[in-house]
Amino acid sequence: MNDRGIKKYIPRPTAATIAVTGAMIALEIILERIIPIINAPTLKVNLAFVPMAAVAVLYGPLYCGAAWAITDLIGALLFPTGTYFPGFTLSQFLSGLIFGFMLFRIYESEKVSKTAVRTLLSTVPHMFGVSLFLGTYWLSILYGSSYFALLPARLIGSAINFAVETVVVFLMCMFARKNNRLISPFINKNKS
Repeated sequence: MNDRGIKKYIPRPTAATIAVTGAMIALEIILERIIPIINAPTLKVNLAFVPMAAVAVLYGPLYCGAAWAITDLIGALLFPTGTYFPGFTLSQFLSGLIFGFMLFRIYESEKVSKTAVRTLLSTVPHMFGVSLFLGTYWLSILYGSSYFALLPARLIGSAINFAVETVVVFLMCMFARKNNRLISPFINKNKS
């Protein structure tokens, strides 16, 4: 991998890149808004992170951050679950950046331990930094509730989601490593 600073994380857009990213946006909206695994008021478990992890692996942080922010906007417009709040869109963008920086081109990694570390470096800050702490902050602003009153209930949900997300993302990255030929048609060959 050619080391060119931040540019190495931003492949040139192609029709295929945009098409695959658009398909992953649609899939994320379906998995999050239409067929979640658990959709209780205090606990939401879904596999909506899988398409965004795929975008992160294939196209990097900018595409993943933009795609995750777009899913929040489209999801809020098509399937509103309450008042739209731009803080959540910012959180989705930050989550995409984290995933993108940690998972981009992970299929090139040669060691399982390196894949495991990069998976943890993507899921820990996403789930606990952005989702738990920043998401709870947005909820406290939106509903006028105490931040520390919301935190314990959200901590349980974040712990469950962290376990699911870490295992699924790790298995997905291992699949990408072992089946490079299957994903190669989706990889952007224009690296700058």
